[in-house]
Amino acid sequence: MKNFNLLMMAILMLSLTQNTGCKKSPNEAVGVSGGGTGPGSGAGTGGGGYNKPPVANAGPDQTITILNQYPSAVLNGSGSYDPSGMALQFAWRQIAGPRNSSIPNPGQKECTVNNINTAGVYSFEIKVWNNNGTDLDTTDITVMSPTYCQSNRTETPVTLSFLSDLPGQI
Repeated sequence: MKNFNLLMMAILMLSLTQNTGCKKSPNEAVGVSGGGTGPGSGAGTGGGGYNKPPVANAGPDQTITILNQYPSAVLNGSGSYDPSGMALQFAWRQIAGPRNSSIPNPGQKECTVNNINTAGVYSFEIKVWNNNGTDLDTTDITVMSPTYCQSNRTETPVTLSFLSDLPGQI
């Protein structure tokens, strides 16, 4: 089998060097067809630059502050692409963090994640795929409580004076 592969590579190299008068455009694949009667016989064409797997891009990490009881954020996978231009399918899912969030439309390249109302780091993964393959990427959403709700805020002591305690009051 190894010898057959070496023979096929030699034939390919020889055919490429003999066809010097025929130039290929940069995007045109160089193909080889072959057949034979040996154990490795078969026919096929080389793909050159086609059929590359897609590339997933879950977008940048985000930080949000909880300002209402139903905070949400947008997951944005619009930077995902397929090098050969084929359409992609998308699937978002949460992979880490507090489990109170929900993704109503996880099959969209951009979708909203709801109910991220607990402080912490939520990690989400996007999966993109088509006939050329599959790819994954992740993004984090850090959710923070407002500073006036955090336990490490500084407190200022206050003294109260009642009107009845003020001099000159009846």
